[in-house]
Amino acid sequence: QTCTHILLYTMIASTPSHMAMDRSQVQQKPSAEAGHSITLHCNFSSSYSNPYIFWYQQLPAQPPKLLLQVGKWKPQAESGRFSSSLSVENSLVLLWVRNAELQDSIVYLCWGMWDTK
Repeated sequence: QTCTHILLYTMIASTPSHMAMDRSQVQQKPSAEAGHSITLHCNFSSSYSNPYIFWYQQLPAQPPKLLLQVGKWKPQAESGRFSSSLSVENSLVLLWVRNAELQDSIVYLCWGMWDTK
C-alpha cells in the first residue's frame, strides 16, 4: 500500500498599504499523509501592535485566493477544513488544514499588516 503525501508551502510576504508591512519571508515544507491534519506557522515581529494576518491559497498560474483573516480583535477564524488562530503574545499565527487532500498541496501565503500607531 502506498501513501499519498502532501507537500505544502507557506510564505510570509508583504505589500504596500496605508499600514506598516513587514517584508520578511519564511518557507516551510511540512508534509502529511492524506486524511491527516497539517499545521502551518507564520511568525511576525513582536514590536507590531494590532496585527492583521491574511492566509491565501495559490494555485499554479492563478492569483492568490483569500482563505482566512485573523487580527488582534478577531484572533480565530474558520472556513470549511481550514482554521487559523493568532497569538499576539507569541507573535505567531497558525493555519490548520483538517483532513488533508491531494488538492491541498499548493502554495499557502501568509500576509501581514500592522498598525504602527
